[in-house]
Amino acid sequence: MVEDCRRRNQWLAQMHSTGSSTVDRTMMANDDSAERQVSQVATITALFKPTRRSLIWIDGADVNTTRSAVSLAQAVRGTVHIGQSSGSAATHRVLADQGWLGSSLAEVATHADLIVTLGGLRVESPLLAQRFLAPALAGGRAEWCHIDAHRDDASPQPSGAPVSKLSPSYTAVWPRDKWYEALTHILLALQSASPSGKHLAAQADASVDTLVSKLQRAKNAVWIWDAEEFHDAIDELSISRLLSISRLLTQSARCSLLCLDAQVGRVTAQETLLWLTGCRGTADFDGTRWNQPLSLRHMALEEWQHAFDSILVVRSVPSVHPLPNLNASHFMVTAQSLLPDGVAANRVTRVATVGIDCDGHLMRGDQASVMYCAASEPASAQNASTQRMPTQTRLPTAAALLDQLRNQLRSGAAVDAN
Repeated sequence: MVEDCRRRNQWLAQMHSTGSSTVDRTMMANDDSAERQVSQVATITALFKPTRRSLIWIDGADVNTTRSAVSLAQAVRGTVHIGQSSGSAATHRVLADQGWLGSSLAEVATHADLIVTLGGLRVESPLLAQRFLAPALAGGRAEWCHIDAHRDDASPQPSGAPVSKLSPSYTAVWPRDKWYEALTHILLALQSASPSGKHLAAQADASVDTLVSKLQRAKNAVWIWDAEEFHDAIDELSISRLLSISRLLTQSARCSLLCLDAQVGRVTAQETLLWLTGCRGTADFDGTRWNQPLSLRHMALEEWQHAFDSILVVRSVPSVHPLPNLNASHFMVTAQSLLPDGVAANRVTRVATVGIDCDGHLMRGDQASVMYCAASEPASAQNASTQRMPTQTRLPTAAALLDQLRNQLRSGAAVDAN
């Protein structure tokens, strides 16, 4: 269930232990006035000057916030960057260099006959099996195999439990540093139809031979993993091996790859930026058109603060991850966001959280559809219950503040021109 999600529990522990990094909503209710908002906008506006190179770093955002950030960057001839984890960056590099054979959760649920999941996906996406794998497994149409670095020694459920958890029909346990080798054996065994090829694969690991047999029989196979599963250069080679396996099997059947990203705000910002600018990950406006600067590719986190004069970090969605330690000039983030150590209060503007304080549109983790997320604590209900629940307050949306920044900068430019 959701309570088993490791990243969720880690975030909750941080929320309880790091009181200075979170926001007291009671204080916001007493202090969040129109004058304060005007002051915050003026402070952020000072960051965007014609002589300064400005960066808007989007850690995670809904569609409207990303649109507003792109419009602001265009107005100031700045740069927009979508913060990437090392895992999602590795997948994007393979996609850009070698292409991709993708899938979607809808296709998994309706057409897949072999589902192979890798790593901690069962824990990090606890509702995946219930919502998308169960329809495929119903009636025995599909088979579910899992590859993990350690054996699942969870004790069986006690008698009388209401619902048993879905489990894979076959699990291969490989040490994490042997995944590339095992995937290579699978590829070699699939390339060779001779018995000797199968024998060599079986000598490497009997589970490799088992997976090869299942892949050869499948008509619509899909490999699924979490974006945070693969991080370094060896992991990137593992993704390349998966792509090679997929291409080989697709010559006679269908075999696809599906990398799920639990950071739906990152997925949404990434795809929205691509729609608006044609650039993936990073977009720079030179006054005429959008460009994807090669100088910023593969840049380490600590190098971004030296490449720009001012950095505005934006987050409008819930996230279990702490904000990046960029030494940013200002943070426009949700009330639940965990700030880096040492960030002064005057460098932080709290905004409404999509799905909690305000509505918004977010893209699903498989990048296949956009979802409407309604506010669980709408402003009208908050205002009506102010006396009963003084800890609730109405915060401005990030999109509204970014639009206000753009309009103020344009007004200032017009005044200077006159």
